[in-house]
Amino acid sequence: MVDRKKRMEQFEEVSQAVEPEKPSSLSWLYIFGAVLLIFGLTLVFQQMSGTADGEVRPVDIESLQAEIAELRGTVSDLEARIEVLENE
Repeated sequence: MVDRKKRMEQFEEVSQAVEPEKPSSLSWLYIFGAVLLIFGLTLVFQQMSGTADGEVRPVDIESLQAEIAELRGTVSDLEARIEVLENE
């Protein structure tokens, strides 16, 4: 009978040692603060870049159109050179 009581006491000690500790409210505060910091930095970087929600500024579109026109000119020049080389 005494041996059974000892085993039960040991079992209770082991079961209490195995239970994970509950996170304190302070750790939840740190997690919440980190999430707020991440979203805040994201917002700041969006504001600094001058674009939000993936919008494209008209200046960017105009510069892209100019680059496309330049590349088309380069392609047509290269095609003309290819034709000259094939005819030789």
